[in-house]
Amino acid sequence: MTPDNLVEHVLSHDNRKKILAGLMNGTCRWFYGAISQIHPNMTEEMARQKLRVSLESYLLRLHRIYRGAGLTKEPYDKFYHENERSTEAAMFYLLKTLHTTCGKLYLSSVIALWIDLEHKEEEYKSYACMCTGEESEAPIVTPYLLYNFLGYSAEMDEEKSAQTLQ
Repeated sequence: MTPDNLVEHVLSHDNRKKILAGLMNGTCRWFYGAISQIHPNMTEEMARQKLRVSLESYLLRLHRIYRGAGLTKEPYDKFYHENERSTEAAMFYLLKTLHTTCGKLYLSSVIALWIDLEHKEEEYKSYACMCTGEESEAPIVTPYLLYNFLGYSAEMDEEKSAQTLQ
């Protein structure tokens, strides 16, 4: 994975419905922790609230528009789970919210989201411990470590596929 195709990969990721549900019900603990560490003025609770409220209000508006236009008959609670267009729109809005919230740290926040989508939290934790020399329950998350982890993970994935081919 490279920064060039990261956003496109996140938008079309297979786990996007799961991450949206996690953001809506407040269970994306690793992602909230990462955002709070890279954003200087944000706590985990602030990240949880901001993302949940932002996504919820967007999805409510989108649902009303879809129902008004006759594009869906699904109830709101199933709307983004069973409709690919609304799921993709919600992911796009999430990225827009991260850009607005994190500003110059946007790429770092997208990498953190990608780590959560890929379930690479433990791999990141090992990488962060290897780089910093510190063992801890919650790994250190910095923009530098996140960006370098993206390259490291791509190298590891290439090695795994090369070993599989042999």
